[in-house]
Amino acid sequence: MLSKYRTPLHVIPSRGHGERPHKTSRELARSFAYAQDDSAELARAAETAPRFHANGFNGAISIHGAREHNLKNIDVKIPRDQVVVITGLSGSGKSTLAFDILFAEGQRRFLDSMSPYARQFVEQLEKPDIDLVEGLPPSVAIEQRITRGGGKSTVGTVTEVYHFLRLLFAKTGTQFCPDCDLPVEKQSLSAIVKQVEAAAKRGPLKVLAPLVKARKGFHTDVAHWAERQGFDTLFVDEKLVPISRFRKLERFKEHTIDVVVGAIDAKRILKARNLMQRALEIGRGTAHLLNTKNRLTVMSTEMSCPGCGRAFEELDPRLFSFKMDRRS
Repeated sequence: MLSKYRTPLHVIPSRGHGERPHKTSRELARSFAYAQDDSAELARAAETAPRFHANGFNGAISIHGAREHNLKNIDVKIPRDQVVVITGLSGSGKSTLAFDILFAEGQRRFLDSMSPYARQFVEQLEKPDIDLVEGLPPSVAIEQRITRGGGKSTVGTVTEVYHFLRLLFAKTGTQFCPDCDLPVEKQSLSAIVKQVEAAAKRGPLKVLAPLVKARKGFHTDVAHWAERQGFDTLFVDEKLVPISRFRKLERFKEHTIDVVVGAIDAKRILKARNLMQRALEIGRGTAHLLNTKNRLTVMSTEMSCPGCGRAFEELDPRLFSFKMDRRS
């Protein structure tokens, strides 16, 4: 299909032997615009991220007039969403193209989007000697060295992006019930009380409120806080411990601590609402029920399945780690 508008053709004059390439008026304009991008208007226009499409003009990273180090005013187009290998003789400019141009410019654009206060803590790379780069997203570079990664190492772990991905999944992810395949929803206190009352008719229960979840330390301050609040028993690492007998824990070992808010059974079923309300307040929306077999049941006002009523604890970055005891 022919375009409605005709693009004027530019004639590039020939040059003699040893003479540097001539620049067209458009290339000179690009060079001038890039050199003046410190102004607010041009910087804002240059840093506006374009909409990238899988096909078409934006399907590639376009580099125009690269003159960094050994590069001789070259133009390069690198396809996106593919594995691209840059090859060549030693000293031909492979590392210059990958690190000094693509990575440096991608990092510079990303840092320019941050506040000046945050930017002062990051070492910003210098602008490469190029006319224009188009279609370049924020980039990550892996150093040219032999990594110490093991069999489970990935690009995310080697570049240390994996830790931020775990945090992203935990804070913005949507959890689904593994039994019903439905997204978990909020649950009212009345609905939780009905479940607790039904469970109490089958046997006595202790109502617990979570205080510490898989944290290292002595945790003596937790015991002192619980004693000041009028509680007398803690559930420490799956064991009931009276606060009067609590001793500081191993400092460099992870511990989980709940406080026993109260106990209910078929005769004291009327206490269920008050105990659950107090436990949910202390646990910030999460409470635990402990039966006579020392099994815990999670009750939550924030993370409950609308199908089967099963409750879940709040997502934690440790759930997405490689450790078998924390993986979900």
